[in-house]
Amino acid sequence: MPIEKWWSLLDAASKDWLIANNGDALSSDIIATLEAASGEVEPNASWSGRKLRWNSSDR
Repeated sequence: MPIEKWWSLLDAASKDWLIANNGDALSSDIIATLEAASGEVEPNASWSGRKLRWNSSDR
């Protein structure tokens, strides 16, 4: 699922963490939050490698 669809489903604390830690390895809590928001993780998901990076224009 593209970021445009799941970003609005995240809580403010998760969004803040992702913005502040752009490109860092994801904590297990953040991974669980992303999985809950986006549903089943596809192998080609941009964050399936446990890192997430996007441009500010993606939000």
